[in-house]
Amino acid sequence: MKILEGNKLINAFMGRNPQDARSTMPELLQYHKSWEWLMTVVKKVTNELHDLRIQYNKNGLKNALIRGGITGYYNRLGDALISADIDAAWKEIVEIIEFCNKTKKES
Repeated sequence: MKILEGNKLINAFMGRNPQDARSTMPELLQYHKSWEWLMTVVKKVTNELHDLRIQYNKNGLKNALIRGGITGYYNRLGDALISADIDAAWKEIVEIIEFCNKTKKES
């Protein structure tokens, strides 16, 4: 995904007002290059993954693939954060948001 599209996806996930200047001018979004911007998303996205894990743990083996996917996302995001690789962290966050959005639609 391109940076502009990814930043718009993150901005929507964060619930930013679409009338906010940053939303109407997405080139102002800094999620891809600012740890300050990205870390607020990390907190929300990990909470979202945690909630999904709880939801799908209640549904048993049928959802083992989803639970496994959640664990993989946690691991990859953690690796990116530990290595202080903002590009990898940003990409993983975009993938997690896409996963969460898709999973919510399917449930």
